[in-house]
This record gives sequence, structure tokens and C-alpha cells, in this order.
Amino acid sequence: MHASAYHTARQFLSVYATNLSAGTVIEIGSRLVAEQQRTLRQLCPTHLTYVGFDLEIGVNVDVVLVDPYKFPLPDSSVDIVLCTSVFEHCNFFWKLFEECLRVLRTGGLLYLNAPSNGYVHRYPVDCWRFYPDSGVALEEYGQTLGFDVALLESFVTDENLSENREEIWNDFVAVFIKGSSEATRYPNRMYELRDDYSNARLPKHTELIRANRFPGRSQEEALRWSHEGTSKSQNVRLYQIAYSEDTWRSVPKSLLPLDNRANERPDWAEYWPVRKFFKTEQLDENCFYGFLSPRFSEKTFFPPEALIDFVASVTDDVDVAAFSPFFDLRAAFRNVFEQGEWAHPGFMDISKLVIGEILPGVELSELVNTSFNGIYCNYFAAKPRFWRRWLALCEHIFDIAETPAHHSYRALNEEYFYGTDRMPAKVFIIERIASLILAASDEFKTQKFGKSTLTTIWGELPYALFSNLDQLKIQAIQGHSMLMNSFSHIQNDILHSAGVEREYEKNLAKNSSFGVSHLPSRGYEHWGSQTPARRIVPE
Repeated sequence: MHASAYHTARQFLSVYATNLSAGTVIEIGSRLVAEQQRTLRQLCPTHLTYVGFDLEIGVNVDVVLVDPYKFPLPDSSVDIVLCTSVFEHCNFFWKLFEECLRVLRTGGLLYLNAPSNGYVHRYPVDCWRFYPDSGVALEEYGQTLGFDVALLESFVTDENLSENREEIWNDFVAVFIKGSSEATRYPNRMYELRDDYSNARLPKHTELIRANRFPGRSQEEALRWSHEGTSKSQNVRLYQIAYSEDTWRSVPKSLLPLDNRANERPDWAEYWPVRKFFKTEQLDENCFYGFLSPRFSEKTFFPPEALIDFVASVTDDVDVAAFSPFFDLRAAFRNVFEQGEWAHPGFMDISKLVIGEILPGVELSELVNTSFNGIYCNYFAAKPRFWRRWLALCEHIFDIAETPAHHSYRALNEEYFYGTDRMPAKVFIIERIASLILAASDEFKTQKFGKSTLTTIWGELPYALFSNLDQLKIQAIQGHSMLMNSFSHIQNDILHSAGVEREYEKNLAKNSSFGVSHLPSRGYEHWGSQTPARRIVPE
């Protein structure tokens, strides 16, 4: 069983089993498979008798079942049934549910843990995933069979909020009691002790509680927030840009499609459809708007539904909700333009030329971007007042790049390598305008996504190294400017230790036929794997 399932089972036993002075606990699917080292027998309180059931002989198995849907036990003979990481592998899980209810005594508990997410893992089959309403459905099914069964609680563990996020299963957890009148024997609930869950359901309530955003709230407060959260999510409009029929069909149902299938101006990349949107749509001043590329999930490993929840949960005074990938790149450079120079030599000179014209008085070499004000890949959502400022600056760049007689026209249209493609400098500058606005002014308030599973480029370097760099920058802009000297020393060590220069020289030699004005990127597009690493970043 995976680590989060083991942790949750321990919590179940600590919350519920302490109410029993004696009794029998059976675990369905108890066999310890080769890669596992933990059993629920180890967690079972010593005053309870543990019996392990499985279909195969093995370690931690006391009873081998001939029929998975028939236990060799009399009716009403067991106090607790543990069933973790089993239902997804059961062809007819409803029959197994019925048998668990049959053997429970009145007042007995059924603990169920099954994934709502995750890849296919066959033992020997993988048939099902369980969503927030599954517990209520099972409760109603049990009642139709004649059992007096009640759901005490259910929730989904949220791996994006947990401190232990080594898996992506988002376990569905449910606790049932046989004999609804006995529920008062168990006053405590597991979800009240956690801050890493979502979509909890309680008896006689249809609301989905998302109290994880506000740990410590009472049940009543959580339910009230659930209503508020539903209305707030209506003020979140996140679009995924579609460039082709394939990307159009792949837009997740929770996101809105932004149609760019005609792709009239590929030289402007994502700016073209976003520009058309703001030129034609009437905006709601209280709404957050965001525009994601088709590679959003690939770059962030971030479920769109969780993203909507995050944006809906920000406080009313926030203008920008940020959810950027590549924490290491954000931390390792003074600002996004310095990172651009590292990836595309000559980029800083072009940027200074253009930014000096559209935002006079701003010195790019002095700007500092931190995890709070650095935006990568344009992955953010913002209210219209921020977007208007952003659009005004971008339109100035657009006008320059569309005017051949302008002295910066050629520079903005110079091409740089991006993976196997080439893109003009104007695209890379516009991608950095949000970070420019946030670093150059305190006019807009930002809230970043906190604990999350983010992607990094330098997957082999420790997270703590980049966290320290980010903290140095944060303290520097708070008045301790001398800390930027320490930042520069550490940054220099990182860029040399990663072997980036050697990779750059190899690519430069390979692509020298393009001439000095078409220097290849020496950034993550050519260094190592082109697929970002999935890293745990507890920001």
C-alpha cells in the first residue's frame, strides 16, 4: 500500500478504534507484496484481535479466501473491517461491500480507502476510481439491501496540500457504521484533524467541504465556506488555448476553450488569441481571467480543478493569483530577464531597448523577481485592472514589432531557438511582462499557490538550495540589499555545476550556420531531458 493510504489507516484506528475495549478487526487484502514493508497489523491496537484475509497465501495472511465475496465468518461477528487499496482491484466491489456489512456487528465500522486518481496498477486488474459522492451511493446501496448502514464521513486526500506528497492517488476515504443509532459512540472525525483533504461529505449534507484551505475551522464554518466557494468559483474563468483540432479536443472539461485553430499569426504565439479576447470580450471586474497553453498539465502536473479551487480561494483584495512552474529557474536568477539572457544570449540587450521605451525609468538589471512576483509561462489569473495594465504594455510592443521603420523592429523579430522550433524575441519579452509589472510596482497584490507539486528543470539539485536563493532575494528587496552579493556567488556555482556551458557550446557549434543573430538557446530547451521533472516544492 502506498504511504498516504498507510498514514490514513493509522489515523482511522487512532480516531475510531480507541472507543473499543476489545473486539475483532479483519483486513481484506492483507497480503504484503514484494515492494511493501508496512502492514496494518502493525497499527492495530493490542487490545483488538487482528485477522488478515486475502485471496493468496503470503506474508500477513491468516485466512485465504476461496471466494472473494464470501468470508468464512458468521453474521454480525466483526467489530471493524479494514479495506484499503482493494476496491479498485475488485471486479464487483458492491458485492464485497455487501459481504463486509454482513459480518459487521451492530455498531461495527467499515473503513474504506480507494484511489480517486492515479495510473493503472493491476493486482491483477485495476477497474475503478472513487469520487466524492461514492460514499453516499454505497450507503444508499447498503440500505436497499436491508442493512441499517450510515456514512459517518468521507473525504478525498489532496496530495497537492499534503506534506507527504510522494503519490498522486488522492485517496477516497469513507467510514461506515452498521446501526445508524450507534453513531453517537464515535463523536470524532478524521477530517477534523487534517488540513490536506478536499470534497468531504457528512451525514445529511450534500455540500462538499473544502476546509483544507482554512485549517482549524469548525464544521459549520467549513459548510458555510463551501457555499461561498461555489459562488466564488463562478468568478474564475480559465481558458486553455487551442491551436489545432487535437488541442481543441484535449481541453479539459473544467477549463474553457479559447479558439485559435485558425492561428492567423503564429509569430505572436499565445499573445495573438489573448489579444483578440481582450479586444472583443466584455469583462467582469470581479472575475479572474487566465490563459493556459495546451502544455499546462505537462509543465505543472497541476489538476485544473485544483487550480480553480485555488484561484477561487484567494482573498478579495488579491489582483493576481500565480501558479508558475519551474521554481528553480525562478529562484536561480535575479529576474526573468536575466534568465532570458542565460537561455537566449543577447536577449537582455533587446529587452532593455524595448522596455526602456515602453516603461521609461525601469532598469532591468536592478529588478528582482521572487517566488511571489515571478511569473513563468504566463501561468497566472488576474482581475481586469491588472490585465488592462498588461495589455497596454504588450500593445506598445505589438505596435513596435509591426512597424518595420521602427528602430527596434528588427530586434523584436529576431528569432531564437525554442526546443526544435524558433520563436521571435517579442514572444519571450511579452511572456515576461507580468513579472515586470509586479517587480516594478507595488500597485498589485499577488497570491501564489502555496504547497504544491511543481516542476523543476534541475531535478538533481536539492530544493533547499533554491529555497535559500529565493529567501535571499525576498530579504534583499525588504531592505537587506547586500544579500544580493551572496545570491550572486551561489548562483554562479549553480550555473557552472550544472554543466550548462558545455551543453551550450555544443549546441552553438551544431547550429553555427544560423549566424550570430540566430543564437541557439542554452536553457532548458536543450539541456538534458525536454520533459520537466516532477518535484515536491513545499513553498
